[in-house]
Amino acid sequence: MSARGLLSSLLTARATALHSAGPEAEKIRNNREKEKNSVRLTFLTIMALAFSCTSLRFSAICLSMSSVLCSCTASLYSLSLTLQRDTSANSVPATTCYRMSQQNDRKDVILKDASAAIGQVIKEQWPPNHPGKAKMQMDEFLEGINSQFGKIKLQDETALMLSDLVERATRRVLEVTFDEKFLISQSQIEAFLSLVKKCSVDRLGVQIVKQADLRNILKNSTPPIKEAFTNDITHFLRKTSSHFGFISVVELERYIFAYSSSMLRYSELIRQSEDLVRISADTFRNYLLDKIYACQLHSKYDKEIEWFACYVERFVFFLLGGQQTFQVTIKSLLLSGLLEEFNICLQQLANPDPDIEINCIVPFWDKFTVALDTFKNVNSDSCGLLSLDEMIGYYCAQFSEHFLRRIFATQKTFENGRLDFQGFVEFLVATEFRKSKSSMRYIFECLNLDGDGFLKDSDLQVAAKSVLPLARDIPQIEVDVLTGEIFDMVHPVHPEKISLEDLDKCKLADWITGLLVDATVLEKYENRENEL
Repeated sequence: MSARGLLSSLLTARATALHSAGPEAEKIRNNREKEKNSVRLTFLTIMALAFSCTSLRFSAICLSMSSVLCSCTASLYSLSLTLQRDTSANSVPATTCYRMSQQNDRKDVILKDASAAIGQVIKEQWPPNHPGKAKMQMDEFLEGINSQFGKIKLQDETALMLSDLVERATRRVLEVTFDEKFLISQSQIEAFLSLVKKCSVDRLGVQIVKQADLRNILKNSTPPIKEAFTNDITHFLRKTSSHFGFISVVELERYIFAYSSSMLRYSELIRQSEDLVRISADTFRNYLLDKIYACQLHSKYDKEIEWFACYVERFVFFLLGGQQTFQVTIKSLLLSGLLEEFNICLQQLANPDPDIEINCIVPFWDKFTVALDTFKNVNSDSCGLLSLDEMIGYYCAQFSEHFLRRIFATQKTFENGRLDFQGFVEFLVATEFRKSKSSMRYIFECLNLDGDGFLKDSDLQVAAKSVLPLARDIPQIEVDVLTGEIFDMVHPVHPEKISLEDLDKCKLADWITGLLVDATVLEKYENRENEL
């Protein structure tokens, strides 16, 4: 096959991939050019590598890989369909930070699967006794692909939120004046979907139903089903379909199940709430324990479940801004998606399913086990509380000693100024999810030495002097240079001091807080041009 033919095949594969991303692909092409450039560059690089090869056998293998590349790109674009950009402020809404952290994990899974599939194609089709020069050429080609795969990134400032459909279902639940009679039973869902499927037609293997037929079905449906749908909801469902005037049956199923699930969670939280609006930390922890015991997990993980409930409660309350008031609103809890992630985690722990995608298996449990293992490793005397010396001894190569000391000075401590597991979880979440307002406030308070609500040059100088010696993979930086650059990035209202509001408005706030406490962030920032 000629290089021109290979180029044509790859272009066709790319076009097919874009088409398979659905009707929203055009919107992405027009409005999110940056988010797709890395994927496009990957294809262009692969094409260039293919042009450099004269082996017909090699070209044939590249053509076999086109379906793999097509699937990979379609998956990446489908992932990007769930991304929403927060352009109004630097800080990503706290309710989205946890899902944002899974964004690159999912991307890595897609690319890893693609690399494995490409390797399988080569293993099956490459002749075992082919001349060594051509084999070397293939190895170089694969190295080029893997290099480009590693550069694929969805924008760092983008938050992975609840999908539009699930978010709309949750918002609809919160709009309804709560009443137990609006809980949807499984039999009601089955009856509704049965009527929908009877009215549906098959278009290119997709079951769809007319919007007018859906309206007629809803007229005769039970009150809980009627409450789930509004004109805006049906209009939204119609827009997600590529067939004009029709609605996908699959999307209908997803919506009604998401609505039913959200309504059930809402009813559970309302019963636990003291004022029908908020839920306290202790009540929420008891709620989590009840859910864990209901799944019979105590028989498998008896020693961990109390720690697990404590971890999830602190994780959720920190991100939702409830670490100081020890209360969060039920609305923010439902819309965050964190409670749904917890329930997915319980389901997978209770009934492991090998067919479930790896990024959906047990995200909370994975993070929890790492946190608990680290806590036990730091706690050298196994007393259940962490001393300042233990924290400095364990984290001295990454976090500045000044920052660690300030944590013990500003956060709640016990028994001779020691940090408990809850305080340790807050430290982990604050340093990992720096885009959240809670993390920004946490680090700001640690750096604000006199507690006046402003970071002055003297505050930044102390922080910079402590963190700079830890960054060994960068050229030496003067303290005044770093602090001056930070003031330039923030542009505070008062030229000589930075308020929390100034930091919140700055689009680089997560970098700034990281630069002043974490040597790995400082090294990454200084080497950012080398990573482009």
